Amino acid sequence: MDNFCRKCNHRLEDPFAVYGPKCWSRLRGPVAALQRSKGIPAHKAADLLLSGGLVRQRGHSGRVWRAASSDGKRSYLLTVEVCNCDAGIHEVLCNHRAALSVLLAA
Repeated sequence: MDNFCRKCNHRLEDPFAVYGPKCWSRLRGPVAALQRSKGIPAHKAADLLLSGGLVRQRGHSGRVWRAASSDGKRSYLLTVEVCNCDAGIHEVLCNHRAALSVLLAA
């Protein structure tokens, strides 16, 4: 089975890698900043990025993504503007949207 970068979708040599070398070099700093943050949502966003928990949904021009929940039992559809998790439904910035914003900005 082929493995692809979660950000740019290029084929990866390493079967266990989540991001390619170029994408990881752009994400390393922002992920470290999230990890140093005092907020739990920031830590969850960093964990989501490190685990490759954001997956681009096909057929939506790269705008719709699927994010794994913290416990791994559910997944949520999201864009930069909206997420269908409990926090997102109440229009609160969730860790899923935070992680996606970092991923797309890097």
